[in-house]
Amino acid sequence: MKALRPNWKVGLLTGTAFGDLSNADADFFVVNLDLASRSFVRSVHDNAKQVFVWTVNDAPTMSRLIGRGGDGLITDKPAVARMVLQHRANMPAIGRVMLELAETLGVSPEIGEQ
Repeated sequence: MKALRPNWKVGLLTGTAFGDLSNADADFFVVNLDLASRSFVRSVHDNAKQVFVWTVNDAPTMSRLIGRGGDGLITDKPAVARMVLQHRANMPAIGRVMLELAETLGVSPEIGEQ
């Protein structure tokens, strides 16, 4: 594809991973929720690429993905995604730290409408 259209961005859409995807010949990755771990996002970003996650429809999961550094998400509920983005933007730093701690401990905090 790059040879035919060098200016086009090429993405890899996958629901499963075999080996290290982060250095695949793609400009961005679109992965299912199960693959979007903090370490995967970090690894992809270390290779100067982006990560988009599908399908994310609940506010706590959206907030977790934002905290992990995901570059975007695919959702059936864009109004909820906008609400989560606004909520996090208005949240003090300590609130974001508490969300990160909750994720680390496996606690799912309530964040607005589900």
